[in-house]
Amino acid sequence: MEKVNRNVCQRLLLVATCALAFGFSSSAPAQSTAERALLTKAQSLANSGHLEMAVQTWQQVLLADPNSRDALLGIAKADMQLGKTDEARRYLDRLRAAGGNAADIAKIQAMPEVAPRDQRLNQAVSFAQNGRYADAMRIYRDLYGGNPPAGDIALAYYDTEAAIPQDRPHAEAGLRKLAQQFPANYRYSITLGRVLTYDPKTRGEGIAILKRYENDPSAQTALKQAEGWNASAIATSNAQAAEAKPAAATPVGNPLEASAYRALNSGRLDEAKEKFETLLEKQPNNPRALSGMGYVYM
Repeated sequence: MEKVNRNVCQRLLLVATCALAFGFSSSAPAQSTAERALLTKAQSLANSGHLEMAVQTWQQVLLADPNSRDALLGIAKADMQLGKTDEARRYLDRLRAAGGNAADIAKIQAMPEVAPRDQRLNQAVSFAQNGRYADAMRIYRDLYGGNPPAGDIALAYYDTEAAIPQDRPHAEAGLRKLAQQFPANYRYSITLGRVLTYDPKTRGEGIAILKRYENDPSAQTALKQAEGWNASAIATSNAQAAEAKPAAATPVGNPLEASAYRALNSGRLDEAKEKFETLLEKQPNNPRALSGMGYVYM
């Protein structure tokens, strides 16, 4: 009989907890347990920058307890951060009516007004397009912390972050995680591959990733750019090696070869082509001159 009573109590507690989550009435102990869990979840989401998800979770608390001061305070603060000042004021009025702390209310009222989220996102995109990556990231981090939501936001976030060398490892880690979580969405892998090509140490891995997507124009564009960087690095290395040789041991054609590579590295392709052609007229089988002409045509 005692075992039966325990089972009945457990079932009643489960029903009460579920009822609270969906906004139905339940017993006070079950309410406090479920409410605390939701409040903890909402605060965690807010701390990680997922403000809209946090607001949704706080609203679940309000379904069961319309006068929850923690939920009203959390929503009011989040709405101010999201630029939803009118909504924030409405929740502050509810918080005041529920007996909320006057100091907390004053702090939220004193928060500087910000533009709506969509407007701020457009500003971040504009900053990134104009090379103001640090300014763009300040907006992204203000909205999403260090963990942007999956999708277009995450792609824009990590793509911009990768343009800042010291922040690139975080972007690579985030893109790797998304590529593993959502293998069917190849945009994460292509963006990861492109980002990896920025650093000579990881360029090989990036090129290998991009080669998997031979039918994707963006992947192929990034691949060509990375291969061009590799060619330029090789050309620079060859030119430096040629210049480092002792003058007494330098063959007759090498000064012209070094001059040709300097022109190539400086982007003066017509001049480089002319010098390589002149060199090949004298030394048709010169491998470095042949390689240089290959870079010019590439």
